[in-house]
Amino acid sequence: MEVFLSMRRDSAFFLMLILICSFPLASQDPRGTIVGKVSDTTGGVIPGVTVHAVNASTGVSVRATTNAGGQYEIPYLVPGPYKVDADSAGFRRWSHPGIELRTGDRIQIDIQMVLGDVAEVVEVNAAAPILDSATSSVAQVMTSDEAANLPQRGGSLAWIYGLSPGVVMPGLPAGGPWNVDQSSALSVAGSGNRGLDFSVDGVSNNSYDGNAAFTPPPDMVQEVRVQTATYDASIGHTTGGSLSISLKSGTNEVHGSGGAAAAWGPLMTRNFFTNKWIFDPTTGPVTDAKIKSRTPAENWKRYSVAVGGPLVIPGLYNGKNRTFWMFGYQGHDRKQPVSNLVSVPTEAQRKGDFSALLGLGADYQIYDPFTTRASGSRLQRNPLPGNIVPPSRIHPIGQKLINYYPLR
Repeated sequence: MEVFLSMRRDSAFFLMLILICSFPLASQDPRGTIVGKVSDTTGGVIPGVTVHAVNASTGVSVRATTNAGGQYEIPYLVPGPYKVDADSAGFRRWSHPGIELRTGDRIQIDIQMVLGDVAEVVEVNAAAPILDSATSSVAQVMTSDEAANLPQRGGSLAWIYGLSPGVVMPGLPAGGPWNVDQSSALSVAGSGNRGLDFSVDGVSNNSYDGNAAFTPPPDMVQEVRVQTATYDASIGHTTGGSLSISLKSGTNEVHGSGGAAAAWGPLMTRNFFTNKWIFDPTTGPVTDAKIKSRTPAENWKRYSVAVGGPLVIPGLYNGKNRTFWMFGYQGHDRKQPVSNLVSVPTEAQRKGDFSALLGLGADYQIYDPFTTRASGSRLQRNPLPGNIVPPSRIHPIGQKLINYYPLR
């Protein structure tokens, strides 16, 4: 028996080019929503008030009008910082900046209008609600800072999934972002393994056997939302919770990030079986040459970049406040040792001599297939004398192939 170490080189990259327009799409349902009620200082509701939600990063504005009950709802909002404005004839303009809307949030912003000139502004500087008070869902949202900056071996975003309370990761996603079997092995709130509903920007990210179809590069991720309990029927497709990823979109300013990571040589560890062979006295004294001979070089380099901004074609189109682009790339150059425990033929066995196996018992007796004959209802064969295959029975091509196996 012998342990062989071979080298495997994995190269993978993720490439995304996303064109984001300002109009809402049906697939964006998991995005954020702002709801509320508009009233005057006496508590009376005000219908017909125009309410704007303005994304502070992109300048995109979405409008809604209050109904007869003074209620408004602005759905399909991309996660990010918002300002909510309200105006109506006979009332001062109302403004509330600094509202942070996260993936899947449904937050309630109630508005109290004050009589006066519409040219005057009532600005609310109180902190926006942190809790999602409009639903009863239990969820944890991880931001882009956590996605991009926390340590992630192999560059897999799945490492941060375990930050959410109630999430157990039976296996660690150490094999890289392309290993969806590892990154999908999650148990949420006591549910079974691989019981999550995966989505990216509202589009199903589910694949076979409870796995996610792919894991986006961390630099491309705006937020990760892990919903563990009391989720609505629109995402209730599995026995566990849901994991929704929101990708970054461009803003009115060009922003980008880049990074590189590498692990090699002394930064890596040998596996148990390699160490066992190295430090086993029966395999020889422990020397630098022995350690080097059984420690193949492992090298894993990872590169990532993400950049986005407004779509501007000089002299033709200015997409500020309207159209944006985003580009992301993650590349891997990986050389990794792979160990296997195999049996190889001895020098005698290469010549057809299997006599040594008879010392292990009669079960290792080889029989001559050319002596097969019927014996009643059964077939009978004669044993090869001495458990040796005659040289004439060994095909020349087979003899050459077997020599490619290393000797013990």
